[in-house]
Amino acid sequence: MAEGFQLGDFGRPGDKEIDDDETPTPYVDIPPADATAIRNKEAALESLTGSSRVDARQGLLKTKVNAFLKVVADIDGLLPGPLVYDEFVLDDDCRTLYLKDGLTQVTWKTDSTKYRDLRSLGRPAEFIRTHLFPDYTSNQQARPTNNAAKIGDAACG
Repeated sequence: MAEGFQLGDFGRPGDKEIDDDETPTPYVDIPPADATAIRNKEAALESLTGSSRVDARQGLLKTKVNAFLKVVADIDGLLPGPLVYDEFVLDDDCRTLYLKDGLTQVTWKTDSTKYRDLRSLGRPAEFIRTHLFPDYTSNQQARPTNNAAKIGDAACG
């Protein structure tokens, strides 16, 4: 037996390096009714132009953000801050939801109706607490509640 030899240094035949883009990110499913509404609005955007497209895009943004907020309310028991819609943007593809910096992707990369878990967004807790969820702390424990029904009112407040 050779000393200092580590099998892990060589890998196995057929192994490939995992690209960061392929690394699984925790994501959550939204209710089927919300997923259907999002897919229908995305499809409708393809045939619209002008001001009707702008209005439909804004409606899609609100629908996507509301779906995310419902998930966070159900999983973490957090309600959004008053201007939460201003903290999100849709990509040019009208499918991918980002935080307003344009870098932090909220929706799953291959399915626009799956959302990243709040703790996997990779943003500092300060940003999340200040801009999205005032009651968020960096060591947030899941507190399932039935706050999803309050999302529409709280988000528009």
